[in-house]
Amino acid sequence: MEVWDPDGRFVEQVVAVSLSPAIGYAAFYAASREFPGRAITLRHKSAVLSRWSGQAH
Repeated sequence: MEVWDPDGRFVEQVVAVSLSPAIGYAAFYAASREFPGRAITLRHKSAVLSRWSGQAH
C-alpha cells in the first residue's frame, strides 16, 4: 500500500506489504484513518485494487 505526497505526484512511502488480501485491506483502511488528507492506493502488482482520494469526510 502506498501513501502519496501531498500533491499526489509521487509515492512518498510504502506503508504495508502483505501476501494476505484481508490484511492488505485492513492496512488500507487503517492508513486512510492515519493519513486522512493523503491519497492512498492498494495494489496487486500493477492493478489498483482500491484508492483513497485523501479528501476529508
